Amino acid sequence: MKTITFYSFKGGVGRSLTLSNMALWLADEMKAKVCVIDFDLEAPGLPYKFDDLQNPEDQERLAHTEGIVEYVDEFNQTGFPPADFTRFYLSFTTAKGNPISLIPAGNLQQADYWRKLFDINWQQLFEYDASTGYSKGLLLLEDLKGRIEAELAPDFLLIDSRTGLTETASITLKLMADKAILVGINNRENQDGLFWVLRSLYADPSSRNLPYHLVLNRVPMQYGTGRKEIDPREKILRESFLKRFESLASLDYLAQRFSIIHADDEQAFEEKLQAGFYVESQPKVQIRKDYLDVFTQVTKEYFTDEQWHVFDRKRKAYEVYYKAKFDTTDVQTQIDLINEAIGYCDDDAFLYNYRFTLFIESDKLEKARIDIRKAISLEPKNADLRFNLGVFYFITKNYRLAINAYYRAIELEPNYHEAWYNLGVIYENQKQYNLSISAYYRAIELEPNYHEAWSNLGVSYDKQHQYNLAISAYKKALEIKPDSFEAWSNLGVSYEKQHQYDLAVNAYKKALRIKPDSFDAWNNLSNNFINFSYQQKERQKSETLQKALEAAQKAQELGGKVYNLSCVYSLFNEKRNALYWLQQALERKDVTVEHVQKDRDFDSLREDEDFKALLAQFSS
Repeated sequence: MKTITFYSFKGGVGRSLTLSNMALWLADEMKAKVCVIDFDLEAPGLPYKFDDLQNPEDQERLAHTEGIVEYVDEFNQTGFPPADFTRFYLSFTTAKGNPISLIPAGNLQQADYWRKLFDINWQQLFEYDASTGYSKGLLLLEDLKGRIEAELAPDFLLIDSRTGLTETASITLKLMADKAILVGINNRENQDGLFWVLRSLYADPSSRNLPYHLVLNRVPMQYGTGRKEIDPREKILRESFLKRFESLASLDYLAQRFSIIHADDEQAFEEKLQAGFYVESQPKVQIRKDYLDVFTQVTKEYFTDEQWHVFDRKRKAYEVYYKAKFDTTDVQTQIDLINEAIGYCDDDAFLYNYRFTLFIESDKLEKARIDIRKAISLEPKNADLRFNLGVFYFITKNYRLAINAYYRAIELEPNYHEAWYNLGVIYENQKQYNLSISAYYRAIELEPNYHEAWSNLGVSYDKQHQYNLAISAYKKALEIKPDSFEAWSNLGVSYEKQHQYDLAVNAYKKALRIKPDSFDAWNNLSNNFINFSYQQKERQKSETLQKALEAAQKAQELGGKVYNLSCVYSLFNEKRNALYWLQQALERKDVTVEHVQKDRDFDSLREDEDFKALLAQFSS
C-alpha cells in the first residue's frame, strides 16, 4: 500500500479536488484499489467531491458512518482501538464500476462530533511515554494503517490533510505519507506557507527524504482565437514560484517535481471532477493533461511497464480524439481521426460510441449499428450505450427494439429520465397515449424541470381530447422555459380546439415572437382566425378574416401550406382567388378532396359548377 498525502497551506486551492481526481484516475484508468481518508477534521468535505457518492442511498450510508474522530475518541476513552473497523468506512462504486473506499473525518450528522474533535489532545497523544517506551499515537496510527491494509487491501491510500501548520498536518505528512503532493496557488501567502512546510520536512530526520511534488494550481490560461491557450508569461511564473524554494533544493531538482494545473472557469459555478479522458470542451483538454502530468509523475514507479503501455496507448488515442472533437467540423475528417484513435486503443467503448454518433450524422446506419454493438460488448452495463442503441432503433423505425433498449438502460440506471422521455415519444408516435402519458410522468418525476416532457405530455393529452390537462401541461412547460416555441404553439392548438380563440391568438403570437419564420405557426394562426370569425358579427368577422388572410399570406411566403388562402377567399366570396388557391393546395397535396367536401368554409361554393369540376378533377 502506497500512502500519498495531499497538503495545502491554505484552503480553497483545489487540494481535495486534486485528490478526488487522482482517486478516480487510479481506480478507473489504472484499475488500482483505492482508499481515501478525510483528515481535514476541522473542515471536512472530501465526500462532497465524489459525484458517485451523492445518490440518496450512499448519502444515507454516509450518515451512519463514523470516521477518524470517532476512531481516535474511542481509543482515548478505552485505551484500545475499536474492534469493529467496518463502522469507520464505506465503499462506493465509480460511474465506470470500480470501487473506492472512503474513511470520512467523522459523522457530522451527530451533534457531538465537534466535542469529540476538540477533546483530542494530539500533542499528548503522540508524546513519548518513558514508562512504556512508546507513543500511544504512533501505535494508533500503525494500527489504523494495518487495519486498512488488512480489511480494505488498497494499492493506494490517499490522505486529504488539514491545512496550515497544525498537529494533524504534521501527522499526515511526517508519520503517514510515503509521498506528498503540496498544492498552492500563485500568491505570496501560499508560496511562503509551502516553503515553511517543506523546510520543516527537510529539517526533521523522519521526513527529510520524503518524496514530494509541488503543484501550482488554478493558473489562468490566455484567451486565444476562439479557444484558450497557455499564457506566454507562464514560463516567468514557473521560474519565480520555484525560486522561492531554491534555498531548500536546486532549481533543476525542484523543476522535476513541479507541475501546473490550469484554471477551469466553470469551477466557479460548479465543481466537476476531471478524471479519465473524456472532456466536453476544448479548454478542458489542457486541464486534463495537467492532471495526468501530476498523476503520472507521482506514481511512475508504482506501476509496471505493461500497465504504463496500456495507459499510454489510451492517452495517444484520446489525443487524436481531441483533434476530432475540437479541431474540425468536417464529419468525414472526424471519422478518419477516430479510426486512427481506435487503431491505438481498440477496446475503448467511448471511442466506438463517439464514432457511432458520427456515422448516425453521416447516415451510415449499418456502420453505426456495428459500432454501438461493439461499444456495448465492451461495457455491457453502461446505460448510456443502451440508450444510444435505442436511439439507433428509433431512427431506423424499429420501435419494438428501441423500446427494449430504453428499458434496458432504465434497468441499469433507474433514474434515467431521458430514456423515459424517449419511451414517451415512441408510444406517442404509436398512438398509445396512455403509455406515453405514463412515460412522460415518470420522466417528470425524475426531473421536474424537464420542460420537453411537460410539453410532450400536453401533446398526448391533446390527442386524447383532454384539452384542460393538455393546457395545464403546456403552462407548466412555459413556467420552466418561457421561450419554448413548441409549448406556445401547442398551447394555441389546444385553446383553439376548446374554441377559446382569443387565448389561442395570444399563444400563437407568443410562439411567433420566438420563431417568426415558422410557416406552421402562421398557418395555425390563420386557421384560428377563420374559426374565430364564425363566432362574430359581420363587421368583426370581416376584420378577423382580414387577419386570417394576412397570416395565410405570410405562411405562403415562408413556404407553408396555401389551403387557408383558398378558405379565406371563399369566405370573402372571391371565387376566382378561392379556386386558384384551392387548385394549388390540391396539386401540392396540402389537403384532400374529402376534407374540402366537408369544410364549411366552402359552403358558398358548394353548388358552383367550377368548384364541382375542380374537385372532380382531383377525385380518384
